[in-house]
Amino acid sequence: AGAAELADLLPAVLAADEPAARALTDAELVRGGLDCTRALARGRSFASAYWSRLALFCRARVGDQAGTDEALATLRGAGRRSDPFLMVAEALAGAASPPARMLSLQGDGEGLALLLAAMRTARIGVPPDRLPLDNPPALAAIATNPSTDPATRAAAGERAAAALFLDARQLLDLY
Repeated sequence: AGAAELADLLPAVLAADEPAARALTDAELVRGGLDCTRALARGRSFASAYWSRLALFCRARVGDQAGTDEALATLRGAGRRSDPFLMVAEALAGAASPPARMLSLQGDGEGLALLLAAMRTARIGVPPDRLPLDNPPALAAIATNPSTDPATRAAAGERAAAALFLDARQLLDLY
């Protein structure tokens, strides 16, 4: 909450700096304490797909089916069918969950925090062979996904805690 409160004191800075706005939003997504109203306001001046995806996620999270369907239709028109977020967004909108093995969690991390938060909301677990071992914030998000099997959560949590992305209490809660 401290970073978000600091960001509220400097709204003009975040309104002009998309990477900073995304970094703060990703941190909130990983932590699990995203305030959708604040996050969407933070991204209002940016046109990248990230903010459209975030809007869909926020609508789905509060049960706004019409808003979710509308945002999903927009994403379908602009996205690739193999886009992992689009597959999870379909599940958020009420379709069957995609097999987790089809979802790539590797790569440059572009939108990974949002994908993992959407997976948690859609109750899609992360299989052990899909762990992004070089990404401690993603491992922290996976460790807190109750739909991921306990052994995988513990393995992700151990690595995240070693990199100081989970504290001892959070790690203990996994066991």
